[in-house]
Amino acid sequence: MEHGAQKSSSVLQKKYRVLVGVTGSVAALKLPLLIAELLKITGVEVKVVTTERAKHFYNAQEIPVTLYSDEDEWQTCVIRAWDLSKPLLFCPAMNTAMWEHPITAQQVEQLKGFGYTEIPCVVKKLVCGDEGQSFCMSSDSSCTSAALILKGCTFFCRVALL
Repeated sequence: MEHGAQKSSSVLQKKYRVLVGVTGSVAALKLPLLIAELLKITGVEVKVVTTERAKHFYNAQEIPVTLYSDEDEWQTCVIRAWDLSKPLLFCPAMNTAMWEHPITAQQVEQLKGFGYTEIPCVVKKLVCGDEGQSFCMSSDSSCTSAALILKGCTFFCRVALL
């Protein structure tokens, strides 16, 4: 009987590991909000890998989790070494000209072809003044998607395109 209680207790204590990769996109402004929302999900452990360029968009003191600096752009290596049996979410974020370039559509389709999940953009006013596709950070978008995909495995949520 005691063994069963320990087993159910360990199930309740299950941790979900989330690695958030952030690149030099203006969407990095939303990193503190993204982390705050992810930490509301029971059992989530969050770590962040950030490029040097992304650091210009947020205050590191506002990030209450482990923050790794990616000076050598090794996020791509993390994705190349990714266990494809584990979920990976990506959130494209870029200005309109970049979003409309044909290479972007190819890259998004390639990521989907690997079985990765896109958190879709929304149309809104961009920082540059354009109206266009942008990363949307609200509790009913990115974090809801993350919560639905968490199934006891690590995933990588990248707030920009590769």
